[in-house]
Amino acid sequence: MKTANSQSWKKHSAARRSLRYQEGGDPLAIDKVLERVLKRTGMDRDLARYRFVRHWEEIVGGEIAKRTRPECLRQGALVVRVSNSAWAQELSFHKEVIIKRLNKFLGEQDAVSDVQFYVSG
Repeated sequence: MKTANSQSWKKHSAARRSLRYQEGGDPLAIDKVLERVLKRTGMDRDLARYRFVRHWEEIVGGEIAKRTRPECLRQGALVVRVSNSAWAQELSFHKEVIIKRLNKFLGEQDAVSDVQFYVSG
């Protein structure tokens, strides 16, 4: 009985084999395999854009980081969850500074063009 999973496995087995070993036949470290897979699929560019999440506190500072969490980046707009409405209001006044810091961190002038804050307890 053929399943969708077994067909998918056969279809992509050549690609998997090519990622498994270097030319010398030695096993590759998992980070190297993932790097190759991400580059082949184009996901490396998407992940690079989200590396700021791991450095959020460094970018916005400790006080802001304690009360916020970046959720997603859609068409240049960063959506940020905020602990309460007072912080959402306060951060809206600092939106331009946050955008500049994010773009500087990302090394792209226009990666982030807006920040949208929403309250979530």
